[in-house]
Amino acid sequence: MIKPLEHLQNHPGRVILIATALYLILGFWQDGLNLDAGMYATVARNIAESGNWLSLHFTDFYYSQFAEHPPLGIWGMAVVFKIFGASDATSRIIGALSAFGTVALTYLIGREALGKTLGFIAALLLLICINFISITNSALLDGPVTFFMVLAYWSVANPDKAKSRLPIGGAALGLAFLSKGLVAVPAFMTLFLYVILFRRDLLKSYQPYLSAALAIAIPALYLFLEMTLGPNYFWKYYFGIQLNELYDDIQPALHVKWYKFFWRYLTLFFPWSIFSLVGLGLIIKNRQSRLALIFVALFNVIFVYSFSGYGYNHYYAPVYPVGALIAAYPIYLYLENRGKTLGRFPLYFLGTLVFSFCIIPFTNLKIHHLRSPDINRLTPIVREVLDNSPTQYGVFLGRDTISWNSIAFCIWYWNSSIKFMTDDTYGVQDFIADPQFAYLLTPAGFLPAKSAAEGGSLILLRKTKTFDLYTRTSSAPPTKPSTEPPTESL
Repeated sequence: MIKPLEHLQNHPGRVILIATALYLILGFWQDGLNLDAGMYATVARNIAESGNWLSLHFTDFYYSQFAEHPPLGIWGMAVVFKIFGASDATSRIIGALSAFGTVALTYLIGREALGKTLGFIAALLLLICINFISITNSALLDGPVTFFMVLAYWSVANPDKAKSRLPIGGAALGLAFLSKGLVAVPAFMTLFLYVILFRRDLLKSYQPYLSAALAIAIPALYLFLEMTLGPNYFWKYYFGIQLNELYDDIQPALHVKWYKFFWRYLTLFFPWSIFSLVGLGLIIKNRQSRLALIFVALFNVIFVYSFSGYGYNHYYAPVYPVGALIAAYPIYLYLENRGKTLGRFPLYFLGTLVFSFCIIPFTNLKIHHLRSPDINRLTPIVREVLDNSPTQYGVFLGRDTISWNSIAFCIWYWNSSIKFMTDDTYGVQDFIADPQFAYLLTPAGFLPAKSAAEGGSLILLRKTKTFDLYTRTSSAPPTKPSTEPPTESL
């Protein structure tokens, strides 16, 4: 065998890292961002342009003080935008690095628990989980929070090194909170319960207390800076919104029961979720203490996330690394009981990825399709309108509730604040009379021909399957837009 290949066969961890890098790079051929990713990328672009790192801002009309989530992941994107500029591709860099780190940590946790075979299988299952890669290789905040949560798990995965690594785990908990707030709570609970239930001997040293101090001090430092040097908005708004979603009239408002969340996870992670169930049973049967941490982590994630009122795909990103480690256990036992090893399988898998890496760019095959192609088609003409207009504002007209998808996509691609209006409240004439708006966007066919041409004041610039784009025949100096935030939250 060629010497480099022989080296890789003996080091499956390096194979999985190379494969992960290739797989994530392939994802950069995807187009478009989804709703939430477009919002976070827009906030990051605003930071990069303004240089204001403590006062986060979405648009002049909505979330002028953005506090839906803590800022760490958005700050990371802003740093990337400062260096490389803002684009769909650069907005994915932080997420891709987080995904790469999560796969690497999953391998390390498995290796330190039971050996490199378990580590490789777990990392491989995570890597080929399309839902995990598509979520984390994006501008969503689920990639960074997942990475730091898994980093916290890694800090105590090796019983012999847990004492020295615990401070790293505490810092990781604090950074996880700064990535996506209360989403990181299961990691806090996992480290606490694991130490109390399985490693009380650690309490005789100072490391657990230093870890707890770091986990609290890092978010507290941000809150202090935001309160003293920033707008003093995050603490009141973020925690107020979160508590309001969890409790209704002092009674828990549990919209999704834990078993419904678990069922959603089983379907999203299929078929590896079947192995997860088998793995859970085998861990209990074999009293596999070296995987007790992962068992506790999965329980906490399912319990805490079942409080959520929604079941969006990206909510499950922190579940997949834990699930992959448990799903890998029965496969690991099967190989161990038959005296088999990974053999050349890691090399075969890497060869497949290398082949795909060469073919996909050559054929211009998209890993993911543009989520809002009509917005992309309208982008050049809207930018031309904005270049020739004294204002950078637009209107989205024609639905009963705010069309967050359209607003977020438009802001990201056009760098233009867009205000939602309903036809009953404002109407075409109000748009024509208000000189602060440069263009009008409506659902396809929303405006009747006579209304669109009323008084000759509107010009239809382009029609697509989804949208119609208009501008007025004359323009005037812009006025100061309203900055009142909307009543509904994302």
